[in-house]
Amino acid sequence: MKKNSEPHEVARYFFQALLQSQVHVCWGLFSDYSQKEFVQWTLKDIYQQNPKAAEAAKLGPPEVKLMFETNNLDLVLRFWRRFVRQSQAAQFARYGYFSTLSGQGKTATVEAHLVFPNGQEQRVNLIMVNERGGWRLGYLESKMPF
Repeated sequence: MKKNSEPHEVARYFFQALLQSQVHVCWGLFSDYSQKEFVQWTLKDIYQQNPKAAEAAKLGPPEVKLMFETNNLDLVLRFWRRFVRQSQAAQFARYGYFSTLSGQGKTATVEAHLVFPNGQEQRVNLIMVNERGGWRLGYLESKMPF
């Protein structure tokens, strides 16, 4: 992804990468807020599923964030499979046309216009945030399913 990519290009790239199981790329394209919330959800899930192992490993937010950054297999199974199902990523990647509707400073709104083979259409607005030197998908800020 080019450094000066437009918000709609980053949104399209996120869903294409997700469909291709490039989850480490997707992790880097989430907004700071979405990353923080997903780390908290995952940490809670790990402690619920296997509290003794989590406590023995002294898992906290920094360790779970590192697991995301290093494409940990447990997170592929625990988080990413659920995320792909809930996000309807395949539909966004296959049928989505992305355009930037508006942008003000560090935020922009991208419209994903889904055009299905049966003629049905759906429009979804995605919040994009300019952080860490580029545009990031504000997945949770967009009120997307998880």
